[in-house]
Amino acid sequence: MNYMFGSDPETFILAYYGDEIIAPIPANVFFPGSGKGNCVALRGGGVHADNIMLEFNPEPHRTFWGMYRNLTVLMREAHHTIHNRINAQLSKAFFKAMGLNYEYGYYSISPLSSVAIPPHLLEYVRATNNNSFGEFGCTPDYNTYLRDMNPPVELENNVRVAGGHIMISSPDERLNNPDVVFCAVKWMDVLVTPKLMLGWDKASPHMLDSKQRRNYYGKAGSFRPKSFPQGYYGIEYRTPGPEWINSLPEQLCDSIQGALIESVERGMRLIDPKIDGALVDKAINQMDYDSICELKEMKW
Repeated sequence: MNYMFGSDPETFILAYYGDEIIAPIPANVFFPGSGKGNCVALRGGGVHADNIMLEFNPEPHRTFWGMYRNLTVLMREAHHTIHNRINAQLSKAFFKAMGLNYEYGYYSISPLSSVAIPPHLLEYVRATNNNSFGEFGCTPDYNTYLRDMNPPVELENNVRVAGGHIMISSPDERLNNPDVVFCAVKWMDVLVTPKLMLGWDKASPHMLDSKQRRNYYGKAGSFRPKSFPQGYYGIEYRTPGPEWINSLPEQLCDSIQGALIESVERGMRLIDPKIDGALVDKAINQMDYDSICELKEMKW
């Protein structure tokens, strides 16, 4: 069967002073005028500002590895855009405003699940966000266990969270069946998400950031049904955070692709994983380390 793979991970652009993170800088500062439906085209795909985050839209591919290679090219192009065009002027203006020596400051694209803006910089970040600071573009956001939409999200004033959504699509019309999609997303929770948590331990920053993110968004079973060009139907799996976008080897990309396909094909046969809902909740929603390990070790 023909499949296509895509993603739209969100990242923060962080200002550093030496080794210290100072604040996230709104992406529209670097990519003015961009926003939902208005991407800046770069090699490998496009980018746009989404609230304070920078969202990547790599060109889809028939393999997860091919899509990931497009994403890495796109991230590199975005990095060059930030540093080659306006970094010098922006560094001076921002770090001088903070009373810091701009020669020790720099910016980095960081795929964190959540960021807390320092209170003394909250007004600066809000003022440079083109009046979209309060927006949170997660709707419509569905939950396979509720078989309905997730409740609306209300973020704390200084907290922002990011998604690392992954997409799989096919021209098979069974993917337009809600029952198939509900079932497939359950399988993604047990086959796909554990593969994206490799290397995490109790003290991992990814663990702490992801736990804060899931207080608001990206809980187990989160998805959005999608329609794509050329008559493809698909699923945007919204549970993953953006941490996975760093340094995925080809073998792991192949493993994730296999898990996505297996999830969809079991969904098409309406095979329920019959997993303990309490385990999924503890492992994914509560980020309980022992439960994550148990979920990873399960054989299907």
